[in-house]
Amino acid sequence: MGLDGAPGAEVHPDTQTSQSIPPAVFARPPSAPRIFRVPIPRQSGKEGAKNIPSWARLGGVRPYVGETPVEAATRTMDEQYGKGQWNTPKRWDEFGKLQKYFSRHFQDPKEVPAPYDGPYGMPGGDREAFLQVLRDKFAT
Repeated sequence: MGLDGAPGAEVHPDTQTSQSIPPAVFARPPSAPRIFRVPIPRQSGKEGAKNIPSWARLGGVRPYVGETPVEAATRTMDEQYGKGQWNTPKRWDEFGKLQKYFSRHFQDPKEVPAPYDGPYGMPGGDREAFLQVLRDKFAT
């Protein structure tokens, strides 16, 4: 009997639905590295809210582009104390300082233009093309 129940329809043993097929395991596709926000230059300590915990200063914590100050402070506190283990009144002060630091001291990076590859897709290609024109012109 076939899949649709019609008599006489043969089903190949490899395609029977009663057999369990192991799920395919796929590797995660590579993701682009996350980009950090950059410090705003020439800020005083008060403007940049630079009074943060020493462990954060030594660790060089920075927020990612597209991450809110609350998300960045939560991520940093989870990394330091464990997920959710920092939610005590003693640690709220550190969380607030980090949140203020991330909101006042960092900005999104400016777009960096890609390097010019020349007309033929290689650096200096325009120079080589110009030299070739000169060679052709004065060769005759």
